[in-house]
Amino acid sequence: MGNLLISGDIKEKIKWYIKAHGHSSIGGLNLIETYFSFTGKKEQAETVNKAIKLFQNFTDAKKLDEQVNNLRYSLNDVEKVISGEPIQEKRDEMLEILSGVRKNVSRINKIIKNPGYEEKFKLNKILFSTAVQLLRQYPNTLHGDLIGEKGDDIGDRIKLIVKEPPKEKSILCCGYEIQLLIFNLLSNAVDALNIANANGKINMNISYDNNNAVISVSDDGELIKKQDIEKILTKKKFSTKGREHGNGMKIIHDILGKYNGNLNVTSEKEKNLVTFTATIPLTH
Repeated sequence: MGNLLISGDIKEKIKWYIKAHGHSSIGGLNLIETYFSFTGKKEQAETVNKAIKLFQNFTDAKKLDEQVNNLRYSLNDVEKVISGEPIQEKRDEMLEILSGVRKNVSRINKIIKNPGYEEKFKLNKILFSTAVQLLRQYPNTLHGDLIGEKGDDIGDRIKLIVKEPPKEKSILCCGYEIQLLIFNLLSNAVDALNIANANGKINMNISYDNNNAVISVSDDGELIKKQDIEKILTKKKFSTKGREHGNGMKIIHDILGKYNGNLNVTSEKEKNLVTFTATIPLTH
């Protein structure tokens, strides 16, 4: 497919930004709407739902500027209902989510106003936000540490250890898509350890090889059979966990396809280690 941010025409580029950042925004707003619904605040939930529908119906076939303005007005309404939340911790969390949604709207607007707009991201920043999301999803089993292992006295069953490269490089991408890629690689490792019911570690490394970013995630959970590795690398949707799984691998393949990237999987019996390695070309 190729990286449309580089080679695609402006219409395709706009569609990509709208879809990617719109999907990210809907995910955040869904969390806010769910909270208001769960706490019985029907009117507040409906206000958030109106913003969600605007993102869902955003299309390049309509007046783009008008749609962006409508989104901004709607998000102002969302901020008002959030500001009325009496629990400060929840209020702050929702405002943080809303801030990210507004940034997505600004990114969509920038590509509309300036066809030459390019947004480069530091992988470590994407990694940090992804790890925070993962920790929220697995609060009782995962200890996150973006600097190094803090020691064995933490008591958590699964540890996440991230090694950052000595020098960072930027990658031209949709930040949300790379975040989604990393999240699914990490989630697969967590699932592998949970299936094996093992005390284990997840090691994540970011490195740079020539003009490529190399993201590797290893776990010492359940090994993968050779024939299953072949299926993982050749099938868009495949899982060793059963019929209802496999969407994570499809997302990984789809995103790597967009960026001319590739995936490699190794399962080393001697080290009891499974490693997923995603390689993505850097752009300058």
